[in-house]
Amino acid sequence: AVHFGPMRVSKSVYGYRQKAKLTGKLLDKCELDQPMKPHSFDTCGLWLDPPSALRDALEERGDAFARGGLHAAEHLLLSLAPLAVSCSVFDLGCQCTRRKGDEHAERLLLFERISGGAGIAAELGPKLGDLLAAAHRRLLACDCGRPGGCPGCIQIARCGEYNEGLSRQACDIVLRWSLGMEWESHLPPLPAKPDAKGDGETPMLKGDASETETAERLCL
Repeated sequence: AVHFGPMRVSKSVYGYRQKAKLTGKLLDKCELDQPMKPHSFDTCGLWLDPPSALRDALEERGDAFARGGLHAAEHLLLSLAPLAVSCSVFDLGCQCTRRKGDEHAERLLLFERISGGAGIAAELGPKLGDLLAAAHRRLLACDCGRPGGCPGCIQIARCGEYNEGLSRQACDIVLRWSLGMEWESHLPPLPAKPDAKGDGETPMLKGDASETETAERLCL
């Protein structure tokens, strides 16, 4: 079910990235000793709560896999929202960094960037099913072949996480669930477990990221 209502958005900075000026290559990620004071505003938004079966299935394949699927689905919805309602791609936002312990980290969530809201979320709610279907069609139509997607599918220019950690495969599963489609058969195999002797290592899924990823956080 689609939920709609008032919410408070808080933006916190936990760290920063150092990149080469000419090439853009990531040089380092630095955590702040203490997060900067959050900037908050009241607005309106809408969200979907994935069931525990879906959350567990995604998280069994790695926290980064779960985050990558939810965030990628939000990117698609943000990109296509102007086709469903009268708004700009800059009028809506989503959760960027999903850190351990964030209260709403497991939600598929969109909010209005306008303080107080402008009625966009309320107008979008009844059309969310069509928007989710359009998002899934775009995902399947893109033939980039990249696990982390491209600007033609799940990447957007204004991502607070710089489009890191996105997952096309996890996004497909999230969207299939949201549309009432069968999704279990599309799950990748579970990561291998270490052997009893302890000399094995659990491989990380492609696209896994550190749990201390540094970026701005958007939460409720």
